[in-house]
Amino acid sequence: IKQKSELLEDDLVLLVKYYGMQKNEAESTKFEKVIFEKYPESKMAIEITNKKIMAASEPDKLKKDFIEFKNKYPESELNAISAYRVIRKFVDSDKIEEAIKTADELKDVSHPYAFIYSLNKLISENKINEALQLSIIGIESAKSSFNNPKSTQPKYLSKASWDEERNQNLAEILKLQAKAQNEINNIEAALLSAEEAQNILNGSDVELNDLYASLLVSTQKFEKAKEAIESYLSDNKSSENMLELLKTAYTKINGSDSGYDEYVSKFAAAGHAKLIEKLKNEMISEAAPDFELKDINGNTVKLSDFKGKVVVVDFWATWCGPCIRSFPAMQEANNKFENDDNVKFLFINSWERVNNKLENATKFIN
Repeated sequence: IKQKSELLEDDLVLLVKYYGMQKNEAESTKFEKVIFEKYPESKMAIEITNKKIMAASEPDKLKKDFIEFKNKYPESELNAISAYRVIRKFVDSDKIEEAIKTADELKDVSHPYAFIYSLNKLISENKINEALQLSIIGIESAKSSFNNPKSTQPKYLSKASWDEERNQNLAEILKLQAKAQNEINNIEAALLSAEEAQNILNGSDVELNDLYASLLVSTQKFEKAKEAIESYLSDNKSSENMLELLKTAYTKINGSDSGYDEYVSKFAAAGHAKLIEKLKNEMISEAAPDFELKDINGNTVKLSDFKGKVVVVDFWATWCGPCIRSFPAMQEANNKFENDDNVKFLFINSWERVNNKLENATKFIN
């Protein structure tokens, strides 16, 4: 492509991205300059400008430069995620007052993740009053995205999927607000927030189900708690804690826990049956392709060596948040079956972005 007599916009974009992936900054920068000269209003030119702005280490400079960018490119699809990064930068820099002020200023622009990330961090750091202030702005922002959306529907989402995504973001912010309210024993307010979130998610979020059931029991709404937990158990959307909550509600309603074990077993059985049916419907009856890889000790591992066994294959990377969050449960499963020769776990490190992948993965595992 470089040998062409005339480089078109698509050629230049490819070259910028290629040399960026190769970490060849000199070549990448050279073609960036050509893009700015020939196509100053192109999507790539705007992306490059945004990338340079987002590299700022100081939150105040980042905010100032982003607002200039937003005013110059009000229709850019980068504005929502960039606003999120500005708010997050203030939170991560522990400038919480400025973070709340900025969140309010950018509430019509920012992606909801700004509020979800910030609320999780503030609650974990026990900054509950600040979290509550931010949650009010976040809920207002999420609700206005329906009534008066400032962002356009993403091309990759249908209208129904876009609505669902926005609903889920609103429910997540409401759930975090409920958690913060619960932390300061404002139980009634927490119940209202949790109930509003529950009306959106309809029992699909186990963490919310747990919180909602706990709040119902705390406010002595035992019948409602019993009915809700029965539903969660039947749909496999419950937790161990909910069994204790259900026992409390059952005992309060009936005057004792007599007959509780028999009563609760039918809901557990219904949930188990539903789960088995769901798994049967999702199973794929096809032979897995064979593969051969080295483990971290240099030993060759072949999938076909474990033919006839139950093999759990987990793909992971050191940069992958959901992978890391799954590790404690995967370790628990590994421990449970370590003496069972019919079960094998293969954790396959993939998509690493460093040169020495083996050393990187080994250090991480250690």
